[in-house]
Amino acid sequence: LILLILLIPLRMEMTEENETAETAETKKRDGNLFKDIFNICNSYTKIFKDKRKISPEYIPLKLPGREKDCTEMASVLSDAFSGCMPMNIFIYGMPGTGKTSVIKRVFDEMEKFQKKNGHNENKLNKVKIITKYINCREKATTEYQVLLRILEDERLKEIASGRGSNPDNNNEDKIYGYKLDGLAVEKLYEFLEKVLKRGKIALLVSLDEVDAIRKNFDKDNLFYNLVRMNSSLNDNLSDNPEESDNFNGGITIISTTNDMKFKEKLDPRTRSSYQKKIFSLKDMRHPSLKKFWKKGKISHFMTEPLKKQQ
Repeated sequence: LILLILLIPLRMEMTEENETAETAETKKRDGNLFKDIFNICNSYTKIFKDKRKISPEYIPLKLPGREKDCTEMASVLSDAFSGCMPMNIFIYGMPGTGKTSVIKRVFDEMEKFQKKNGHNENKLNKVKIITKYINCREKATTEYQVLLRILEDERLKEIASGRGSNPDNNNEDKIYGYKLDGLAVEKLYEFLEKVLKRGKIALLVSLDEVDAIRKNFDKDNLFYNLVRMNSSLNDNLSDNPEESDNFNGGITIISTTNDMKFKEKLDPRTRSSYQKKIFSLKDMRHPSLKKFWKKGKISHFMTEPLKKQQ
């Protein structure tokens, strides 16, 4: 009984504090749902400095812990600017190691460089580079679907229509139109080869999570036919690399997977024709993650636990 008598004033005090907090919060509200939310949120310490930067689609200007990988990949792909198709690339790494971010950052830098320097370098105005990112888990799990995703690129469709290369071309010059679904896979390869040759295009295709292509037959066919297309595109060219028209187009494949034995599963004929550069991305340690978060992804107090683990 004595204990209850002592607790009653404490309970009344807590109730008064809660009522005061509720009154203060109510005062901040002015009747508009969204304005009320922002008023309340602004009165507390924010966990995230910029929520956009925790979106899976966000790619920062710098990738702490992965800049070396970005530079090495850019070095391999830079051959495209001189009219020489780069080696194909395999990127291995467990989920979350930054495979997709590295590719998207390099592709973005490549497109920016081409846009800025396309008319200043001798070779750059002869070669048009198109980068195409495809996540194979998203409606690209067969050879046919991957080819459709490539051909449906707006830049390739413009060149296929004739508008991208010569505005005076009429409908007879169309390589393909908007309706592609339902055509034979051989026809899709034919269209792709023709449009690359017409536009003198160096096509860099990223097949992210390539192991999501379900059938081994589809994987073998896709890799074999795309790689072999480079030979048929440039069969009749001069041996002199300095000639300005010494490039008809080509394809480089950048594949990502977490299956270290993926390439061994390909048919021997495919492996023999598939010249490649291999990148292996290891897990980032705590110092790299801390640098990444300090770039604005998350507030300071969220990085404190990392200090204790170092």
